[in-house]
Amino acid sequence: MSASRIIKPLWKLVAAAAVALVLFVVIINGIKSPVDTPTSAYTAEFTDASGLRPNADVRIRGVKVGKVTAIDLSQNSDNVAVATVSFTLAADHHLTDKSKAAVKYANLSGVRYLDVSGADDSGAQVRDLGVDNTIPSFDITELFNGLQPVLQTLSPQEINEFSNNAVTLMQGDGSGLGPMLESINTLSRYTADRSKIISTLVTNMSRISETLGGKSPQIIEFLHDIERPVDSTL
Repeated sequence: MSASRIIKPLWKLVAAAAVALVLFVVIINGIKSPVDTPTSAYTAEFTDASGLRPNADVRIRGVKVGKVTAIDLSQNSDNVAVATVSFTLAADHHLTDKSKAAVKYANLSGVRYLDVSGADDSGAQVRDLGVDNTIPSFDITELFNGLQPVLQTLSPQEINEFSNNAVTLMQGDGSGLGPMLESINTLSRYTADRSKIISTLVTNMSRISETLGGKSPQIIEFLHDIERPVDSTL
C-alpha cells in the first residue's frame, strides 16, 4: 500500500478530531461562562430543588444571564430544611424583595434551569430570596400516575404536547391553563370513562399543588374549572 493512500485517511481522522476538540471547547465554555459581562452572586432558598445542578442556566425571560454555582442543604430562620441555591446574575440585573425564582424544566428529559422573574423591578434590592419568593421543583412523572394505559394510545406528538402544556401550567405560567384543558379533552377521548381520567388528574395535580405550597394559582384555578370545559364538549 502506498504512503499517499495511508496519509489521506489519516489526515481525515486528524481533521475530524480537531473539529471535535473545537466543539468540545465551545460546549465547555458555554457551560462555564454563559455571559461575557461581569456577574454578581446571589442565593435563593427552596423547599425542593431536586433536578437542579451546578452549572445549570439562570434565565430571565428565557435569556441566559448567569449560572447556578452551588446547591447546599441548610436550615432557614424557621429551622426548616431548605436547599440554598447559589447563583450568578449579569451585573446589569439585580434582585428585589419582589423578585421570584423557580426551578423549571429546560426539556422533558429532566434538565432544569433557574428562572428569575421580577428582576430589576422596583423594591428593596436583596442578595437572597427566601422560600416565600421561590417556587420549588416537582417531578412531572407524578402527573402521569394512573394514566399510563391512556398515554399508550397517544402518538408521541400528542404526548409531547400534553407534557409541555402540563409543565407550563405546573410551573405557574398563566398562559398554560387553556392549552392544558384542551390536552385533557383530547386525552379523555381515548377512554370510555372520562370521569376516571378527570378524577386521576385532579388527584395528581392536587398532590403537586401541595408540594408547591400553593404557589401556583393556575393549579387552583385548574382544579375549579377542569370539569366544565371537558363536560361542555360531551
